[in-house]
Amino acid sequence: MNCRDAQPARRVRTFAAQFLAALVLVAMTAGAASAANPPSFDQVIRALTDYFKSLDDYQRSDLMNRQQVAEALEAVAKIGWNVPDAKKIVDQALPLNSFLVGELATPDGKRFMRKISKSPGTYSRLDRLSRLSQGQQVVSQMVGDVGGDVFITYLATTNSGHNLGQMMAGTPKGTDLNLPTGRIYTADDLLAVLKKAYAKEFGSR
Repeated sequence: MNCRDAQPARRVRTFAAQFLAALVLVAMTAGAASAANPPSFDQVIRALTDYFKSLDDYQRSDLMNRQQVAEALEAVAKIGWNVPDAKKIVDQALPLNSFLVGELATPDGKRFMRKISKSPGTYSRLDRLSRLSQGQQVVSQMVGDVGGDVFITYLATTNSGHNLGQMMAGTPKGTDLNLPTGRIYTADDLLAVLKKAYAKEFGSR
């Protein structure tokens, strides 16, 4: 290649480098502007509320799945806050194809879900119970039986239920049903996670 051939190539490389640098600068400027003027947390709540209202037959205490959490975070991003570690937050919810999500999406499952959701801690216990040996069969039976919700509510709300939950650790593949799972099950769980993330990034606003 002679000098004449090399000059256009050098100009192209120079232009490409300048173009990439400009893109990086724009991205950094946009990020700085977003951090300087984030939406208020009240706006975040409104964005979440509007998203959940858009879902068909959804109630605030219904079990969420990963797809819904991802879409909720997208709604928040649209108002100007890209939530840090969004993928980790999404992964805290149950997958769309998980046993529990599918079980509670049936007509019987929804009736069961909306009864147990009135008491805190029921979803985590149901989740842990479904992972025990024969646990999925037990959960399916409770969902289909009249009064099946009473047992999970009993586990979550009474001292005797807590004791029984501890005893489940001695069963095959057992675990203490009282231990927190660290999962996001409901809209309120997601809101609590986002509130902490917002305070960490922006402080009190």
